[in-house]
Amino acid sequence: MYTKKLILVVFLISLPICAQNTSAIIYADQYTTPPLSDSYQDIVNNVCPTSGCTIYATSSTASQTLGTLDPGSKVVTIYLGPFTYNVDHIILRKGFRLIGMGASDAGTILQSTNPSNTPMFMLPQLDNTPATDVYLYGFRALAKAGNTSQSGIWMDCSALNGSGLWHSSFEDLLFLNFNGSAMAFFGPTGSANSANQFLSFRNIWAIRPLGAGPDLRMEGYNAQVDCMECHFDGSGPAGDSWANIFLGNLAGGLYTPTSIHFVNLTVQSAALGVQLYGAKNITFIGPHHENLYGAYQLQGDGTSGVVTKGVLISNAYFAGNVGRNGGNGFLVNAISSNTISLQSYLFDGLLPPDFVVTGANSASVSRY
Repeated sequence: MYTKKLILVVFLISLPICAQNTSAIIYADQYTTPPLSDSYQDIVNNVCPTSGCTIYATSSTASQTLGTLDPGSKVVTIYLGPFTYNVDHIILRKGFRLIGMGASDAGTILQSTNPSNTPMFMLPQLDNTPATDVYLYGFRALAKAGNTSQSGIWMDCSALNGSGLWHSSFEDLLFLNFNGSAMAFFGPTGSANSANQFLSFRNIWAIRPLGAGPDLRMEGYNAQVDCMECHFDGSGPAGDSWANIFLGNLAGGLYTPTSIHFVNLTVQSAALGVQLYGAKNITFIGPHHENLYGAYQLQGDGTSGVVTKGVLISNAYFAGNVGRNGGNGFLVNAISSNTISLQSYLFDGLLPPDFVVTGANSASVSRY
């Protein structure tokens, strides 16, 4: 009888450890000694079941080095605590979820350690491998100090077939000091073979250094995207060379960003707030603008005859320091565009902007 009880006690004590390697719930603080120490990739490869797992890294004793991570074919969710985690780069795969404890300075921080301007988040460069149902929530993303062209999110499916980022959501994120772009999305420009599509952004804040690329950049076929309560800042208009938001095709092509919708957008502190360079069916509902030489610049892509068309700017607020630039400022500059509506805007300044609407196609802008 004593022997049976002893065996039972030993079994019960060891049960969590025995079950751990086959469990879909993994606590990262239990893997802090070799050979699995400081490597979430090893945990995914060797501890996470084939079907996938949830990894809790919320404990202060869990490794705070995410390093380089590719979930591969496993569906992986990682919960992060209110700490700073070092990251080289992460490949976004189907069902991958990275969930922090908020983007405040007391929340979760991802600090880039990559020395070669590699983006923090990327897509696999494989045909017929869309990243679907991805969810990034609740953290600050900090660029590598001294970077010259690093981006936070770089979703490039422009040379792929049947791939891209689909049906995914980004929420409560802050991007700081990326000299590339905080978020950049590239689809094919000559076909719809791939796309970044059916995406939702909510409560995204990005602040770019002076002269850096756009906070949000989309080129090629990106479609059906909603951006709600997003806040895109620059570092002031003087000496700036990009817009805070860029949608269009720098290299030409008939497939442009299409059906992109902004609700309660804030764009501030740049030479140019929004630049559309070949884009279709773009809406801005209730946007807020401050400290911009120009708010909206609308034009063709410059090479294939594609123009910007079907743009609605509704119930926009323009502070008194928008559209004033020594006689060259504007609220809307319609260089090459058609079917543009500027609806029920408010300019809140004692002096008017240099131009409310200007450009060769200013007659295409309906004001009411």
